[in-house]
Amino acid sequence: MDDNTRAAALVEAETRTVQHPSVVERYFTPRYKPDVKKVPGEDQCVLVHSNRICVVTVARCHPILSQHKTVCAVNFQVDKKTNRMDNKVTGKGKKGGQWLTELSALCHVTCSDQSTYTLYSCIRGHLVEINENLVRTPGLLTQKPDTDGYIAIVLPRLHEFQDQVGRLLTLEQYQHVLKQRQSQQQRLDTQGTNKQQQSETVVQKSSAAAMRPADSGSSKCATAESQQVG
Repeated sequence: MDDNTRAAALVEAETRTVQHPSVVERYFTPRYKPDVKKVPGEDQCVLVHSNRICVVTVARCHPILSQHKTVCAVNFQVDKKTNRMDNKVTGKGKKGGQWLTELSALCHVTCSDQSTYTLYSCIRGHLVEINENLVRTPGLLTQKPDTDGYIAIVLPRLHEFQDQVGRLLTLEQYQHVLKQRQSQQQRLDTQGTNKQQQSETVVQKSSAAAMRPADSGSSKCATAESQQVG
C-alpha cells in the first residue's frame, strides 16, 4: 500500500470511529496535534474528558502505527535528570505531579528496524501518571493505542483547560490535514514521474545521436585533408 492509499484509508478509519464510537469515544473527545515539533507525519492524539483529564496517545497516522512498526522498547527516562516514572501525585487534586509543556518529552520509543521516536505531552498541565505497562509490554503502543497502549494522563490547570484544548485540532480539522497531505503527495509523485520521463527522453535522444553516422560535410573535410597530405 503506497502513502496515498494509506492516507486515504486512515481518513476513512477516523470517520468510522465517529460513526461507530467505542467506549473511549463515548466519554472522551479526540483532539489532534499533527507534525509534533514540526516533524512531518509524527502526529499525536489527546483524548479529552469533560473533567479535564487528558489521555495522551499516538495518532494512527504516526509512522509507528501507519508503517506497522514493531515497538521493542519504551523508555520514560527522557534525559539525564528526568524520569517520568519518578512522578508522584497526591490527593484528589493530583498535586505534586511533574509540570509539562506542550513539547515536554514523555518517552522515547525504539522499534525493531532501529528507528526511534520521541512522544510528547502535546498539552500543558501536571503529569498524573504514565503508563508503566508500556515498559513491560511495549507492543501495547501499537496493539491498543487508544486504550491499554496510552502514553500518559495529563491534567491541565482549570483556567487553561479550554485554551489548551482549543490549540489542538478537532477530528474534522485533522481529516482536512490528512487530505491535504494526500493531495501534496500526489502532486510530488506526479512531478517525480514527469521528471523521470523527461530524463528518459533526454537519454534516448543522446543515445540516438551517438549512434548516428558522421554527416557528409565532415566526410568531405576528411577527404580534402587527405588529398592535401597526399
